[in-house]
Amino acid sequence: TRQAELKQAIADNGGRRLEEISQKIDGLEQERTRQKREFDERYAPACLVLELPRAQSLPTFHDNRRAAALREAELGEQQLQLNAHYDDLTVQVTNMNREAGMLADEIASLRKRTSSIPSAMLMLREKLCAALGLAESALPFVGELIQVRAEDARWEGAIERVLRGFGLSLLVAEKHYAALSAYVDSQHLGGRLVYFRVQADDKPAPRPADNTLPGKLEFKLDSPFCDWLRRELERGYDYLCCASLDDFRHYPKALTLQGQTKSGGVRHEKDDRSLITDRTRYVLGWRNEDKIRALEAQRSKLEQQGLALLDQRNSTDTQRKNILKQLQAVRDLLRYSEYAEIDWPNTVQAIHLLQEEKRQLEISSDVLRELNAQLTALEAELKQANERRSEMSIEIGKKKQEQEDKQEDLSAAQARHAECADEERSHCFPRLDELAPEALGGRLPNTARQCDEAESGMRTWLNKRIDAQRTKVENLVGGITRQMQSFRTSYPVECRE
Repeated sequence: TRQAELKQAIADNGGRRLEEISQKIDGLEQERTRQKREFDERYAPACLVLELPRAQSLPTFHDNRRAAALREAELGEQQLQLNAHYDDLTVQVTNMNREAGMLADEIASLRKRTSSIPSAMLMLREKLCAALGLAESALPFVGELIQVRAEDARWEGAIERVLRGFGLSLLVAEKHYAALSAYVDSQHLGGRLVYFRVQADDKPAPRPADNTLPGKLEFKLDSPFCDWLRRELERGYDYLCCASLDDFRHYPKALTLQGQTKSGGVRHEKDDRSLITDRTRYVLGWRNEDKIRALEAQRSKLEQQGLALLDQRNSTDTQRKNILKQLQAVRDLLRYSEYAEIDWPNTVQAIHLLQEEKRQLEISSDVLRELNAQLTALEAELKQANERRSEMSIEIGKKKQEQEDKQEDLSAAQARHAECADEERSHCFPRLDELAPEALGGRLPNTARQCDEAESGMRTWLNKRIDAQRTKVENLVGGITRQMQSFRTSYPVECRE
C-alpha cells in the first residue's frame, strides 16, 4: 500500500532511527513518571521525617542509607522502652481507677451508717446473719461498741493502731456460738474473720485507770457486751499511756503517742506501714464524719494522680506514634537499594538528549521531511475515508433495518389478505376501491404502514356513512308511521276493516 511504501521510504532515509528514538522517549517518559512518583511520595517525605537531606547525588543517597540503618536500630530500642513504659502506665491507671472506685464505694457505704467498719467486713457479717437468720445487731463488731473519748483525742491514732484488729472482731453470744462456728467451719469466707465467744458473767467489770488505754475509751453502755468488753480490754490491752519516753521505758506494758508498744517488759513493736494520723484506717466509734472526709481527700488525691498518669500515658503514646512514623520512614528509605530507582533528573536529561537528536535528524533531511509530509497527508486522507466508511456503514445499517421492518409489514398484510374469503374479496374489494378516493380525501396509501392508517380512516368514514343512512331510514319510517296514524284518524270507518 501507499502508506507502507511511504513508511519504508522514511525508514530508508533515517526514519528507522527516528522511530527508535520515539520509542525510547516514550519508555523514558514512563520511567521518569515512576521515578518522580517514588521520589515525591516516598523518598522525600522519609528524608523529611528523619531530618536527612534529599538525595540529589549518588554519595548523598548512600550516606542516607547508612544513616537510616543506624537509626533503625536506635528507634527499635526506643520503641521497646516506650512500649514497656506505656504498658506500665496503663497498669497504674487501671489500678488507680480500681482503687478510686473502691474508695467511692466505701464512702457511699459510710454515708449510709454511723460506724467506721470497712464495708467488706459488713458484707461478711451480712452473709453470716442471713445464713443464721440473725439480726446484725446480734453480731456486733468491737469497733461499733467503743471509741476514744473526746478529751483524749490526741491518743486516737495510737489507740486505733493498737485496737484495729480487735475492733474488726465479731462478738458472738453463747446462744449463737454453736451455729456460727459450724457455719464458718463449713464455708470458704473469702476473707479473714476473727470472732469472740462471749459467755455470760454477772461479775461487774472493774473501772480502768484514766492513764491506761481502756480508761481512754467510751463504751456503748446499752450493749449487752459492754461488761465483757471492759474485762477483755483490761485483760489484754491494759497498756499504760505514756506521754514521755522515760515513763515508757519504766513501765513493763506501755504505749506512746506515736504508737510504739511494749509488753512483758521486753517486746517492743511499732507498725508504721501507715501513718498514725491516717483516718482512712480508723475502725472505732459511731461517728464517721472524719473518716469520710479523709477518704474523700484520698480519692481526690488519687484522681489528681490518675490525671497526671493519663497525661504521661498520652505523652508516651504520642512518642510511640512518632517512633512508628520514623520507623516507617526508615523502611521507605531503605527500600531503594539503587539510586537509579529515584534519579528522575538523570532520566529527564536523557529524554532531552534524545529529543535533540530527533530534532537534528528531522532538520538535516529534506527528503525525510517531504516523505513525512506525504505520510501525514495520506494518514489524514485515510482518517477521513475511515470516517466516511463508518458513516456509510451506519447508513447501510439503517436501510437494512427499514427493509426488515417493511418486509415484516408486508408479511403481516399478506397474512390478513389471506384470511378474507374469496367471495368477500370479489364482492367487497372493488367497491372499497371505488369509495377509497372519497373516504381518504384522495390520499391513497403507498406503503404497508400507510395501509394501517388508511384502514383506520376508511373504517371511520364508513361508520359515519352507515350511521347517516341509518338515521335517514329511521326518519322515513317515522314519517310513514305518522302519515298512517293521521289517515286512520281522518278515515276511521274505512280503516276498521
